[in-house]
Amino acid sequence: MKRKTTLLAALAIASVLGMGIAPAGAYFTDSSTANGGIPIGITPSTDFYEWYENGVKHLTVTNSADASSPVFVRARAYTSLPTTISGSGWIAADDGWYYYSPAIAPGGTSEDLTVTIQFPPIRSTDEPNGAEIGDNYNIIVVYESTPAIYDAAGNPAPDWSYILDSGN
Repeated sequence: MKRKTTLLAALAIASVLGMGIAPAGAYFTDSSTANGGIPIGITPSTDFYEWYENGVKHLTVTNSADASSPVFVRARAYTSLPTTISGSGWIAADDGWYYYSPAIAPGGTSEDLTVTIQFPPIRSTDEPNGAEIGDNYNIIVVYESTPAIYDAAGNPAPDWSYILDSGN
């Protein structure tokens, strides 16, 4: 009789535990999905605009309107022709780059950087080493941007070890 009671008690306990397995299994295997999101922060991005007219190549840089910080930009021109590079706010440095100052705020645009090209004269009897009609010349402008970082006094400064956008 004692053995029958023990067996009934064991079966009762096993039944109670067995009833909890199905809901527990459903708990551990259930899944659901959700759509949507909240932007946490937007890294600045820059758009570079170049155009050419009458022997002058122009460059402007725009920081995206929804950017989270200002950006600093720099540009450099490569060509075999003599050029004059200038622009309000663009400063020539010893490393060959032209740096724009101040930082471009979100939604802001730089002043024009102009690369004035001095084309050689057309080949003639007076200019035997001049250019021929149909000659092509390549002017490459490389530009980079970096987000502004702030010092202890709250002044923005560039960190050129981190390049945000680069174009050529």
